[in-house]
Amino acid sequence: MKGVFSVGRGRYVGFVLVIITILLSCKKTSSLSPDTDIPDTTITGTPPKEDPTPTDPVGSDPSILYFEASGNRQLVIDGSKFKYDCETSIRIKAGNYSSITIRNINAGAGCPISISNDGGNVVLAGTRSALTLANLDGVVITGDIKGGDNKGFIFKDNDYRAIILQDAISNLTLSNMSFSNVKDYVIFYDNRLNYTGQQGSYSDNLKIQKMDCVGTGQFIQFNGGINGGSLVGVYKNLEISYINYRDSPRGGNIFYINNALDYDIHHNVIDNVNTDNNNHNGIFHVIGNGKFHNNFVSNHQGNSIRAWAVSIGNTPKDILIYNNIVVNSRKYSAFEVQAFSNMMVGGQTTYANVKVFNNTCGNLNLSRDAFPAAVVDIYGLLGGQCEVFNNLGYNFPVRSPKSDIWHPLGNTKIIGSDNLYFNSLDQAGLVAESFKLNNGSPAKGSGMATLVDNDFYGIHRDGNSPSIGAVE
Repeated sequence: MKGVFSVGRGRYVGFVLVIITILLSCKKTSSLSPDTDIPDTTITGTPPKEDPTPTDPVGSDPSILYFEASGNRQLVIDGSKFKYDCETSIRIKAGNYSSITIRNINAGAGCPISISNDGGNVVLAGTRSALTLANLDGVVITGDIKGGDNKGFIFKDNDYRAIILQDAISNLTLSNMSFSNVKDYVIFYDNRLNYTGQQGSYSDNLKIQKMDCVGTGQFIQFNGGINGGSLVGVYKNLEISYINYRDSPRGGNIFYINNALDYDIHHNVIDNVNTDNNNHNGIFHVIGNGKFHNNFVSNHQGNSIRAWAVSIGNTPKDILIYNNIVVNSRKYSAFEVQAFSNMMVGGQTTYANVKVFNNTCGNLNLSRDAFPAAVVDIYGLLGGQCEVFNNLGYNFPVRSPKSDIWHPLGNTKIIGSDNLYFNSLDQAGLVAESFKLNNGSPAKGSGMATLVDNDFYGIHRDGNSPSIGAVE
């Protein structure tokens, strides 16, 4: 578990007391064999050295600038030397690179600059190979300029970090990349911006999408927290979507994001993770508010999301958790929601409300760990309430003693209705693998009016009488 201020794998000793306080407060409080493990925070490598010399483009077409590696296989695209605008596209020649740095490009949100591979795959392979991005605003970096699913940027066999974000980053899209055998964080951002609420004091509109990740360490570490009563490192409108992450025995908290304002995490597939990790993990561990929906998490250990609830600003916001399928967990409930007092900063943050609805969750806590499984563990929300409805659960070998669907662990108002629990997938009327409902399922058309129009597969729901669970 990591606290309100991420330690970035043990580097920020000035925040040790804050971290210790949070770690102690977030241990399981049930009398049933509480889980108290703390993840490893050891740095596993040293950062690659940046080539400070910008690379000149090649070719004569003014609308498309081509770049290729220097003799040492390094590339630096620097907007402080060459002025780029959205009328110009940048193409990186296919080949093997030891490092790529892209920095000082500020096109803004309305007319972003496109950077893509050209003529084949751009490969960053080796123990210290990395893509470093610094001081960017209005940039799209994609491995498939045609908008398809090709993964034109390939990162592999790296014992440090694949993508490193630095300084001010906004309106940046990263897409169509693949990662394998990356030992440390795959994408890392040590965001030190002091948040004032004004544009430029936070990372805005960062999108990470269409990534394949096999056999790596933690995928995302986005630092941030509270320093002297002020927020540092805020991520507004962060979107993480269409990530395929699998076969990571010790990924731990695979996506860790602090100070997230209105995040949107959707259509990700996570499979076969944390087989050798017994910490209290969150596949997604997010501090803030936003939406977590249409994700598929299977064959795992840890909550699919640990949603630590806080609203940035003075107006309470919502956390919406819906249309997710979470199955075959070795330990713990599908979701966790909770808040901590040191996340409440006068004049800057307040509580958040939570709605957990139309999820399908089954075969949870197959190890029969003494801490019971439920659709959602609900800790104290410090003023927020939690609504739980239209959820379908089956086969929790160790069930919550107070409810089949939620496990109350704090002083939070819980409003629950129209949830169903069954002993098996067959009793629930679910079709194996697709988790669609057969015509005889008792969940069919049995739910209360819901908040979303479509189900997990994009099928339209009856707004007044939807089915219970993630799939119509």
